[in-house]
Amino acid sequence: MHRVILFRLVLFFPLITLFVWTLSLQYTILYGNSVTVAVTGYDPRDLLSGHYLSLTPDWTNTDCSQFEKNKCPKTDFETRYRFYISEDIAPQLEKLINQLRPEMSLEFSYHNHHPAIRSLLIENTPWQEWYDAKKQ
Repeated sequence: MHRVILFRLVLFFPLITLFVWTLSLQYTILYGNSVTVAVTGYDPRDLLSGHYLSLTPDWTNTDCSQFEKNKCPKTDFETRYRFYISEDIAPQLEKLINQLRPEMSLEFSYHNHHPAIRSLLIENTPWQEWYDAKKQ
């Protein structure tokens, strides 16, 4: 009887842990404070990683008043983020970004010193809307 209980615990523990972790990430994304961090970046097109923009936070152009004590919490954020773009759009988006050099930023959900990316903004517009407007 104890073996059956132990077997069930060993079997379901990873599933329960994954479920709780996923819920905590979703909670952070949905209910965290929305903050915007200016970024610089490029599209390296790594064949192993897929199509993405490699973005580096630009703290000199970020409004730090949106954070506690009007101070940017640089240590809470990574030094580089990857924002994945679908394969069919990435080359055109890269070309537009390289030609126009627009102002770019990442919108984060920031809760308990844990940032989670919500979206990429180009000229304060969601990237898909900006791309659709520029490709016409």
